[in-house]
Amino acid sequence: MNKCLICYEDTDFSLNCQHFYCLKCLVKMIQDKLKTLQLTIDDYKCPQCKQKFSVEVFKNTEIYNDLIEYSLQHNCIENLNEDEMIVDCGHEDCNNKFIVSKNAKYSRCPVCKQIYCLNCRKPYESKCCQQAINGKCPRCKIQVFKEEGCNFLKCQSQYCKGQIYFCGICFLILKKEDHYSHFIDNNPYNACRIGKIKPNKQKCPGCLTLNPLQCQIIETLNQCYCKSNICKESLYCLSCSKKIQKNENHECKQCLIM
Repeated sequence: MNKCLICYEDTDFSLNCQHFYCLKCLVKMIQDKLKTLQLTIDDYKCPQCKQKFSVEVFKNTEIYNDLIEYSLQHNCIENLNEDEMIVDCGHEDCNNKFIVSKNAKYSRCPVCKQIYCLNCRKPYESKCCQQAINGKCPRCKIQVFKEEGCNFLKCQSQYCKGQIYFCGICFLILKKEDHYSHFIDNNPYNACRIGKIKPNKQKCPGCLTLNPLQCQIIETLNQCYCKSNICKESLYCLSCSKKIQKNENHECKQCLIM
């Protein structure tokens, strides 16, 4: 039996780094931060060696659902492994959220024990539904499903509340008015324009996008005008990367040299 590195009591629980702790000590450590709304990604680290660990450590504790909800609302979802995603339980009477493998065809809710298909969100039978198309909302990372062919999607999760629109092909966050213009022939049932348009040669200094539909390069001024969700209609100098304010007469050493 090993000793917990916090309370020094006997424990057989260890993190991936092989440092031993009582689970109740880890819960208290995270819970204290959660109660004061000060929890960040950096708190999911071993107190001894600072190696990151997954929120799944708390899967069978009373704070797990609160952690998932808080993490989504405060952008602390980077704790997920690359092959994991967060899903809502498919049962209408269960509000549980849990983490599953991205490659899984079906999943079992740890609370209500319902087994359901991750494609069509219906109770899992021997064959997984092949008609549903799925993807993760680029904002809240919760799975979004569509049963028809329209590629203009709206996230209805409790975090996005129907206010986030995105492309079901390239997963760019869109505006409501992009419903048609984002797609070839202005038809949301067609492929999106991203695959047909050459990317910009230079990244936007604000959001690093190369998407010409979001960031317009003004070659005569060596500037770009970006409408991405991050930049929100901002103007940048492509030489010095400075954000140019409205009505500003922008000059810099790099610009003068060019």
